[in-house]
Amino acid sequence: MTQSGGPPNAAPEAEPPARKLAESVVAQLRHRAARWIFQGRIRLGDGKDLAPIEPEDLESIRRRFPRPKFFIFGHARSGTSFLGRLIRLHSDVHCEWQTQFFSDRGPIPYLTSPGFRRWLRHSSNRWSTGWDPTAALLRVCCDTLLERAAEKVNKGTVGDKSPNENDAQAVQWLAAIYPDARLIYIVRDGRDTVLSKRVQAFIDQPETLGRSDRRIRQAFIRDSGPFLRRERSIFTDAWLGQAARKWGSAVEESVAAGQLLFGDRFMVVRYEDLLAKPPATMAGLWSFLGVAPAGTELDAAVLRQTRDNPEAEWHESSALAFVRDLPRGVHGGWRSLFTPGDAELFARHAQRSLAAYGYLEPA
Repeated sequence: MTQSGGPPNAAPEAEPPARKLAESVVAQLRHRAARWIFQGRIRLGDGKDLAPIEPEDLESIRRRFPRPKFFIFGHARSGTSFLGRLIRLHSDVHCEWQTQFFSDRGPIPYLTSPGFRRWLRHSSNRWSTGWDPTAALLRVCCDTLLERAAEKVNKGTVGDKSPNENDAQAVQWLAAIYPDARLIYIVRDGRDTVLSKRVQAFIDQPETLGRSDRRIRQAFIRDSGPFLRRERSIFTDAWLGQAARKWGSAVEESVAAGQLLFGDRFMVVRYEDLLAKPPATMAGLWSFLGVAPAGTELDAAVLRQTRDNPEAEWHESSALAFVRDLPRGVHGGWRSLFTPGDAELFARHAQRSLAAYGYLEPA
């Protein structure tokens, strides 16, 4: 586990590669700040923006919704659900998923739409004269969802886990509405991440695949042998190259935005550390959230949870026979299906992020 983007077990005297990468990306993002933060407003694109919540509104809302809030972000198939299940084992921490509150499918595009703005700024609407209540309305909406669920289970700290499919934009929107929240970003080896996404598409999302990708899927179903011997790729070059670039840029920009906007309220955790050192990694995360230290019973519960394999259970639930040949939620599963050409192509498009989090080191 690492705070503010540094890789685990980095030597104290050396500057961690992940920190150097994040600082480099932060510097780039500062130069592009006009796209994000301009005159105190978060840019939304298409000429729309979102004013950060006013301090007096934040103070008023926190009196009504006092529970500390946290959010778990990560690239899709990076282990956000796994982390959500672990983090809510604590007797004072509740976590559900997934509101997608800060995604393009969430409420922010609606409450910043031209129609909503026309209602808000209508000359007969005297309630919003002189201020913009959008961020406050969004905060109350999300707080209501979170605290209602936490109250039912009598827990004092509450959070949501949702993959941030819109990458750094989700971090920006979160900072505008929850400047006081804590943000955890989970990173998983990009090769395992995109393989999991590919498997997901093969099992229950074939409609998302292009024609060439569907032909590969059908060939795998007919005879998985050449794929499992790594004689034939499970990917098309176009699909894998795009997935690698997306993973690399998503990790870089999400971490950089988290550092820039949340500072010491931001933490990065590697999926692989959750598997290798579950009690210690979770103890650090609960400490980051400010809750009581874990005890032996909680450590045991964490170990039991990590022995479960929801990804394997998801595979088992499929009626497709070929699923049993696919890797199941394990670290390094990509090695059983990536051809040498696949590995080289992925590294070419995402080398910086792979290196920053230690994923190019020998297994």
